[in-house]
Amino acid sequence: MPTSPNSNPVAQGAAEAKPIDTPLTLRDLTALLIKHYDLHEGLYNLLIEYQIGVGPVGPSPDQMLPGAMIAIRGAGLAAAPKGTANSVDAAEVNPRTMPRANRKKPTAKS
Repeated sequence: MPTSPNSNPVAQGAAEAKPIDTPLTLRDLTALLIKHYDLHEGLYNLLIEYQIGVGPVGPSPDQMLPGAMIAIRGAGLAAAPKGTANSVDAAEVNPRTMPRANRKKPTAKS
C-alpha cells in the first residue's frame, strides 16, 4: 500500500519546522564545540570523522555496479599547532570568566 508524504510523521515535522536561512560555517561549528567542551585556551580545528562503505550499488539486482557510500560518523575538535583560515582561538570565543569578589552587602545602620 503506497503512502503519501503526509502520512510520514518525520516529513510532517520537517514541513512544519522553521527553515534555517544560513547554515553554520566551519568556524561557527568549531566555536560551538569549544564552548560545549568548556575550553578556554588553545587553537582548534573542526574534526570530521567519515565512514566509507563499498559494495554493489544499483537500482535493481541486474544493474549493480561497484560503488561507495560516505557517511559522517562524528564531529569533534583537533588541537591546531598553528592557526589556519579555519582555526578558532578558544580564548577569543570562550574567555574565562573572573569569579565575583565576595562583596559585603551594606547594612542599614540605625
